Amino acid sequence: MAWVAGAGQPVMDNMSDEEIKLRITRLIRDMKNDQSIPPPSEIVSRSSLRTKLTKNELLLGSYSYMSLAQARARISHSQLAIPIKHNKRLKVLFAGEATHHRLFQTAVGAYLSGRREADRLVDDWGTYKPFPKYNLNWQDLIPTTGYRATNVVAAKNRTRSFDTMVPNHRIVLCESNFAKL
Repeated sequence: MAWVAGAGQPVMDNMSDEEIKLRITRLIRDMKNDQSIPPPSEIVSRSSLRTKLTKNELLLGSYSYMSLAQARARISHSQLAIPIKHNKRLKVLFAGEATHHRLFQTAVGAYLSGRREADRLVDDWGTYKPFPKYNLNWQDLIPTTGYRATNVVAAKNRTRSFDTMVPNHRIVLCESNFAKL
C-alpha cells in the first residue's frame, strides 16, 4: 500500500499503471540496494485498488493530510473545527475527517465530526432568545429529499415558520467522502 499526498497526487493520478509499477520497482530496488527485486504484480494492476483522488468527481483530491507548514505553525486538527461567529452567533461550522482530533483521515472521523457540529448547532439554537426551546438531537437535522434541514425543525413548531423565527438562516451541507459509503 502506498499513500501520496500534496502536489504528488495529481502527478500520480496522471501516470499509467505500468509507469507507476516501474517507478515503485526502481524506488524499492534503490532503497534496498537490490536490483533483483521483481516489479509488483497486483498492487496497481487492478484498477479497483487504485484511487485517483484528483480524478474522482466525488473527491476531487480531498484527502486531508497535515502539511509541513501546518505542523510548523502547530495548527491541530481540532483548530480546523473552530467555527466562525458573528455577533456571538454561529455563522460557519466546519466538519469532516480533517477536523477530528484523533480520527482524521477516516470515514468514522468524518461521521463523528458531522455529529459534533450538528450538536453544536442545536446547542447554539437553544441559546437564541427568539428561538423556542426544542428537544432536538442531530438526527432531527438530517434533511429528507426535497426539504431543507430547517424545515424539519419548523415542522416541530407547527405554529410559526422557522424562517420567521430565525430570518436569513441557511444550512448548507457540503459533500463529504462519507456520503458515498
